[in-house]
Amino acid sequence: MACAVVTSAVLMAAAAGCGTQPPPGAGGAHRGPARAVVTATFRLPGILGLATGGGEAWVTTGNAVLRVDPRTDRASQVLADPGASLTGLAFGAGNLWVEDAAGLLRVDPVTGRIMARIGVHASLLSFGEGALWALTYIGGGSLVRIDPATNAVRAFPLPAGKTWDLAAGAGAVWISVAMPPSVGLLRVDPATGRVVARISGDHLFGQVAVGDGAVWASDGAAVARISPRTDRVTATAPLLSPLPASGPSPILNGSGLLAAAPGVVWVTRAGNAHHASVLRIDPRTGRSPGQVCGLAASRRRLPRPAPRCGW
Repeated sequence: MACAVVTSAVLMAAAAGCGTQPPPGAGGAHRGPARAVVTATFRLPGILGLATGGGEAWVTTGNAVLRVDPRTDRASQVLADPGASLTGLAFGAGNLWVEDAAGLLRVDPVTGRIMARIGVHASLLSFGEGALWALTYIGGGSLVRIDPATNAVRAFPLPAGKTWDLAAGAGAVWISVAMPPSVGLLRVDPATGRVVARISGDHLFGQVAVGDGAVWASDGAAVARISPRTDRVTATAPLLSPLPASGPSPILNGSGLLAAAPGVVWVTRAGNAHHASVLRIDPRTGRSPGQVCGLAASRRRLPRPAPRCGW
């Protein structure tokens, strides 16, 4: 999966504001944002990775890690290394996990101190089910588990096929894979690393996210909701209709990027490489009420948002 340099990060939040409490009379129940607006745009030099955690957003720019405070909309440098190649990142166990050309870095998000250098090449980081998960290389390789208690690395072989993305949560690690003539998701037991289910279906080879009691997958043309209880597709929401007759896959244009949180799923829709829009999907119905924001298209992963925010 190509990861293009992104020139801006856009914060979308409910009209009531990012991180606000439910309105009076809601009984404390979170319903998800009714609509979204762009509240801030950050133009930074070459964003390569984006993640959320600890109430803030985190960005890599190749040789630095930046913290973005959603309360002030200000970015500050956490870690700088002119000789590094910092790309993807994830937040988990109170730390940042950052991809570097030499391996993985475990970084204290407060001080920026490198707490550990883990000698494994890994891509597509996802923290969940008590560990950090990654693939040894994009498009294939093994599934890697890093234990946050010891930094120990364990690799699990995967069936032959082309992998695209993974997400950890809902009791498993979910990996999108193409194994001709079919495409689908692999469900991996986080305790044993074994593939315990293979879910076939349209629109499953692409981005993967876990949230609001479901697994979400998109190939850029549609979004599929998968039940982790039954391992079956329970709803499909179209993104592009009709599909482009020629040209690259919609996901290469930035369509189908996913982020899920309680009460809301965000997904991008891009019919070409020049413009994308963001849709909100109701996780109960698997349907989208329509476009909530227009963005410049880019080919990267959306991070998991806070319940009322999307980055």
